[in-house]
Amino acid sequence: MKPIIATLIFSLSFNPVFSQKPSKLDSLKNVLAHLPAEGKSFAGDTLRVRVLCEMGEGEENSQKSIEYLKKAQFIAEKQNDRKGQLLVIDKFSKLYSYQPARAVEYYLKGLAIAENLQDLKKITRYTNKLVGNYSSRNDNDNAMKYAKYNFEINQKYGSLEDQLLSMNVIGAIYFEMKKYDLALHFFLEIHRLNANLKSKKIENAYLINSAKVYIIQKQYSIALSNLQKALKIEDGYSYSDKNSFVSNEIALIYLSENKLQEALKYAKISENTLDGLSNIRQVSVFETLTKVYKKLNDIKSYTKYLEKFTEISLKEDSLKNVKLTEYINLDYVSEKQLLQINDLNINIKEQEYRNRLLILGIVTSIAILIGLFFFYKAIQKKSMEIYLQNQRIEELNKSLEFKVKERTAELSEANKELIKKNFEISEALFKGQSIERKRVAAELHDNLGSTLSALKWRLGALDSDNLSKKERVIYQSIMSMMNGAYEDVRNLSHNMLPKELAEKGLIGAIEKLVNDLNAVNKIKIEFVSKGDFEEMKESMSFELYSICLELVNNAFKYSNATKMKIHLSIEGGKILFNLKDNGVGLENTEEGMGMTNIRKRVENIQGNLHINSQTNIGSEFIITV
Repeated sequence: MKPIIATLIFSLSFNPVFSQKPSKLDSLKNVLAHLPAEGKSFAGDTLRVRVLCEMGEGEENSQKSIEYLKKAQFIAEKQNDRKGQLLVIDKFSKLYSYQPARAVEYYLKGLAIAENLQDLKKITRYTNKLVGNYSSRNDNDNAMKYAKYNFEINQKYGSLEDQLLSMNVIGAIYFEMKKYDLALHFFLEIHRLNANLKSKKIENAYLINSAKVYIIQKQYSIALSNLQKALKIEDGYSYSDKNSFVSNEIALIYLSENKLQEALKYAKISENTLDGLSNIRQVSVFETLTKVYKKLNDIKSYTKYLEKFTEISLKEDSLKNVKLTEYINLDYVSEKQLLQINDLNINIKEQEYRNRLLILGIVTSIAILIGLFFFYKAIQKKSMEIYLQNQRIEELNKSLEFKVKERTAELSEANKELIKKNFEISEALFKGQSIERKRVAAELHDNLGSTLSALKWRLGALDSDNLSKKERVIYQSIMSMMNGAYEDVRNLSHNMLPKELAEKGLIGAIEKLVNDLNAVNKIKIEFVSKGDFEEMKESMSFELYSICLELVNNAFKYSNATKMKIHLSIEGGKILFNLKDNGVGLENTEEGMGMTNIRKRVENIQGNLHINSQTNIGSEFIITV
């Protein structure tokens, strides 16, 4: 058979039709047309499967592409052609790359066949595909399962380089699972085992992946050193791809350290190597440049790269959605056609059964035949009515299901939009409140403060020596009240929008407050903080500072305490604020404007307030957010 096929392909090359340089798809169709009839020989059907797979991959029309591949699948399964089945599976999994759940079905089928054939190369290929598929969907447990299977195969049959690459994948999955110590252990181990092998591919994987862990651990100097070494290694991968990725990672490190010029330098290097790379990589680089120019206050460049970032992101999402919708529709059409075929088969069997009854009735007697004929007509009419009713019910069910899904999707999108609007309103409200506080603070300080100061000086101009003893007492009382009022206005204007909060952040503002109060020597205050508060929202910082200020003021006024300890921490997304004094305690934890304000502010930040108070032992206020 092989000489016949070779002669066939040779003769086609001299056919006049081919002298016009037909498309690859047309050439494949011609080869298919000249093959022996289906089922005539195993070799002919084997070649037919290969040709149909190539046609399926080359066809631009998705419906026709699926038809070619299903035909190839049918022939391969009929002939028990395992290699042909694997080829069909590879083409289908590539076709359904935009439907990860569907693609994984084909990978698992391929893995089962490869295991049956004991094809180690295919086993490692499919396990790698399954690892990538599950990782892309954040299913790290399944990804780890197949990564370890891949390592076991390479450990038994693969080279040392293959084993180390499998270990690198396991480390990468541990990184995605946020088990950074385990991930670093694997990366350091492949580096150690590569000492004698000296594989540039392995060394490059170690340098880049370990750098990602060091970045998480904020060991930026080690991460930078590893990434810069990686740039110098020629490991066989695309230079522009690796250079773009590594340079972008370096830029992000410098950005986190606020070294903006260095960040810009490496971000531009990454941008200059983007030609021919994927949209996903371009999105990452343009996002970095957007952040750098934003911090540099270069509005023009920031706007330029923000537009690029948005345009490519939307383009990538649009392409994915179009492909996904196309294949979902194809699946729907295919399943609907299959149901129609099944219905036709059922109707044919029912018709055959009725025909047999009719023949039996004719043989028995003409009278019975007439009776059966009318009976048959009645049943047929009723069956048709039931069939039509069932069809209408099925159509209504499908329509209702589609409308429910469509409405659910609309409600989901509307909910996301409401959440987004609510966040924007909250931010706008806080900004508006901040502006109003600033205005009121300025009015208090500039107008009322100036007026009180002027009255104070006018009263000071009076000669108290010429006043009677009673008048002198009144004079001193007025002066004391003026001083108190002036001090209250000054403190109120300052506390409405403390500049330390904007300049130094929450921790700096509280430290300034504590230092100022400790200078008074009335209550000795100890302040301890733990965690990183730099990324905290301004609204949250303001409310926490205001709560702290209110509690401290209450303690100064009413507690008669000599010692106070303030503890503030943030860990794992949880904020803990604790203020404890050794004063007289609270008689009633619910009354008073001060406690009402504190409870309202705790409610604003969606926190919980717990108060422990014992007479003559002290009070403790615990706030968790």
